[in-house]
Amino acid sequence: MKLPPHLPIKYGFPTNGQESLPPTVPDDAQDVGHFFKSFDARLWMFYRHWEPKTDGEIKATLMIVHGTVDHSGVYAELARALNQHGIAVIAMDMRGWGYSDGESMYYHDTQTFVEDVHTLYTRIHDHPRYRTIKPRFLLGKSLGGLVTAYAIQHYPSLWTGLLGLSGAYALDAHMKPSPLAVSALSILGMCLPKLPIKPLFDEDCIVADKQALRQWRDDKLCCKDRLRIGYGIEILRATDELPRKLKRKPLNSSMLMMIGSEDVVVSQRGHQLMVDLNVSSDKELKVYPLGRHNLLQEPTLKEWVMTDIVHWIMARSK
Repeated sequence: MKLPPHLPIKYGFPTNGQESLPPTVPDDAQDVGHFFKSFDARLWMFYRHWEPKTDGEIKATLMIVHGTVDHSGVYAELARALNQHGIAVIAMDMRGWGYSDGESMYYHDTQTFVEDVHTLYTRIHDHPRYRTIKPRFLLGKSLGGLVTAYAIQHYPSLWTGLLGLSGAYALDAHMKPSPLAVSALSILGMCLPKLPIKPLFDEDCIVADKQALRQWRDDKLCCKDRLRIGYGIEILRATDELPRKLKRKPLNSSMLMMIGSEDVVVSQRGHQLMVDLNVSSDKELKVYPLGRHNLLQEPTLKEWVMTDIVHWIMARSK
């Protein structure tokens, strides 16, 4: 089923027969925010770019694709930690999320999202400052994990390694709808693919710490809308198809998979699948005790997780 694309509901089409100027970067992202055209030139997309403050050599780049319930801005703390080690960090808002244009909670075509990632990759690494930097890493969180798995499978030569953070490679069993519900979604998707239907999941699944959960609620860019029918259709299709794609064309990349032991949104089985279908010997699955879905927001775990990410990237950037 081919679902309709996102519409430019925030800024209008980037082009109307002549070159158009990008939107103004919001005040809360003035120092790091940038707009670029989506690969199909239908939308203005937004990304944040954190560069090391020193004048020394940039050792590597890390591109981050966020999850369903967050946006590029929540990775600022991780970015600053990586900047201290000479790692430049680029995090994009997927279409429909954060400051990027498009309807919220609408995930209609995985390859479209992959091409947006590729477009931003090219924009960054074609710049003279980054053209000669060879260690290039990709991190995907939750839904972004699914997108980055497809991206590195489709463009295997672009990245040195893949990091998965609570990636949606396979949904937890209780998150998957019944066969009857899947049939109903498919029928409704033919005529109402953008209809909001339900919350994605109970917000208590996000993070155990109550203060961290309040911070998430107070963050206006963290999407709390109901998911649209197309989201359900495409994520089920993409998660079902992923193992078949990886069996036909296995990954061969350095890999670090990370998940919390109490994550009931995505499945540890999916992370193990990513490891098993990677022919590289440099691969690891880390399970963080008592962690829920947003490991970088858990006060008792986030320093551990960030340290693991920093050390893993540094060890492969020499």
